Amino acid sequence: MTAATLRHDALLYDSDASFVSALAPFVCEGVDAGEGVMVVTARPRIEALRDELGRDADDVSFVPAADWYVHPVTTIAAWADALRSLRERGHPVTRVVGEVQFGDTEEARHSWVRYESALNAVFADSDTWIVCPYDARVLGTDLLEAAARTHPAVWHGRDRRPSADYVEPGRLLRDVPEPWPAPPGPPVLRAEFTDGLVSLRHDVRAAVGRALPPDRLEDALVVLTELVTNALRHGAPPALVTVWARPGEVVAEVADHGVAGLDPLAGYHPPPPGSSNGMGLWVARHLSDRLAVRSGAGTVVRVAVHG
Repeated sequence: MTAATLRHDALLYDSDASFVSALAPFVCEGVDAGEGVMVVTARPRIEALRDELGRDADDVSFVPAADWYVHPVTTIAAWADALRSLRERGHPVTRVVGEVQFGDTEEARHSWVRYESALNAVFADSDTWIVCPYDARVLGTDLLEAAARTHPAVWHGRDRRPSADYVEPGRLLRDVPEPWPAPPGPPVLRAEFTDGLVSLRHDVRAAVGRALPPDRLEDALVVLTELVTNALRHGAPPALVTVWARPGEVVAEVADHGVAGLDPLAGYHPPPPGSSNGMGLWVARHLSDRLAVRSGAGTVVRVAVHG
């Protein structure tokens, strides 16, 4: 592998046998080279790959995909921690098999397609080779086509070729916006803030009542605090906050009148250890169930937090 260069590939497969025949040699090559190797996929394919690898399986970290692919930014943080841990254990070069769980809603699929694209920027300088399997038996044509747009190379069996349809992350994230959370009824709060984040937290808490359990309400308050802080710091005050609520869900919007054109990758990069730069949107993406950004005469961020 070329030093400090990410390889991010998609594998299209149509049977468990084709999954194993393509990926067992890939994994064995990594083990033989002393690289760190992780496999994240469904349990049946973990067992099939273990059987094929034999003793080499002892040098591979296996994780069930359902435990790993919970939320895009949470998963990015988990990869960053895993790669850091492997480096500390003497594996500066890593190989990863990561089979994304796209979910069964259009909103979830959009979020995970964006995640696949963002990986190309987030881990661009990582000595990592990622192969993302796509099961043609169960995934729709839209996701199979998206694989070619979010991965610079695509495998058909062991045949690895550059993808002619690949799109750079900045462009793809603009072309595939995060779904805009729908308000669950009339607003329960609409107010402008120029400072006074203590007042913001008090007003939101009073407005949403018991719509969320205490831990998720605290998450929602942290998200709004970070978004309003960003709006006041980088935009033009005041920040307009609108909140909607119903049992089990809070949707909130923060609008400012600053310069439009937020980086579409904002909030996807884990902040460097000890740095607060980029922390606000990272925390907001991490704690919310959905976050979408629109730019026009300023920036509008809308989030959904579920109980």
